[in-house]
Amino acid sequence: MIFMDVDPIAKLRADLEADPNDPGAHLRLAKHHYEQGDHDTAATEAQRALQLGLESAEARLLLGKAWMRQGCPTEAAFQFAQLLARYPDHAEATACHESIRRTTAVIDVIRSTNPRELQLEVRHHIVVLTLAGMMAPYTDAGDLRQPFERLAVAIARLLQLGQIGCVVDLAKVDFVTSFFLGKLLEWRRKLIGATYGMAICNPRPEIHQLLTSTRVSRQIPIVGSLDRAIRVVQQASGQTPPHAEPPPAQASR
Repeated sequence: MIFMDVDPIAKLRADLEADPNDPGAHLRLAKHHYEQGDHDTAATEAQRALQLGLESAEARLLLGKAWMRQGCPTEAAFQFAQLLARYPDHAEATACHESIRRTTAVIDVIRSTNPRELQLEVRHHIVVLTLAGMMAPYTDAGDLRQPFERLAVAIARLLQLGQIGCVVDLAKVDFVTSFFLGKLLEWRRKLIGATYGMAICNPRPEIHQLLTSTRVSRQIPIVGSLDRAIRVVQQASGQTPPHAEPPPAQASR
């Protein structure tokens, strides 16, 4: 008698083809992808299982852990909180929630104290500054010197808590001053140093030209999208995913 190995992923896919709305099949597929290190697909499948009505501690925990592994602490914290609201004595959910509590606490402080023009978040274990409007010490939003200092403190703390670098997203920035350019270089020198990666993305053409003419671009790579900036930081930190497209050191507009 000849025994043939069955490809586990093929079996899981076959189960889904037989019944695409089987939440258990989606959860089994999520578990397989999580064990293989594909946390993105694991999160998608676990979320689908929950959407189909499988409100189990295992599915919710797996979704939270998948988000956690992807470096999305806010999303992960939400899942663990949902799980703990229903199962307050769940030991693993408690441990996971506590491990990211400090990161989400730093983000929450900025969200509650800084104006909407100067905010940050964490994606893929990278601090992403989400800036808007005029980057100057004084604007219509008021005196921004203290909010900028709070950003610096938050970046430093988040790096201490395990983030691998920083991206400055200028997509919604209309104007920059020498004050802001100085802040960029200060963060590069004092916060990021040689240990972490840093990149700027999405500047308007006139801001890109200014960053180039003032030689900021010699210190901080400038790229055209947030995804590419994240890859630049991952590469600089030695953590580029194997499937990621190698980013250029710098891209011009």
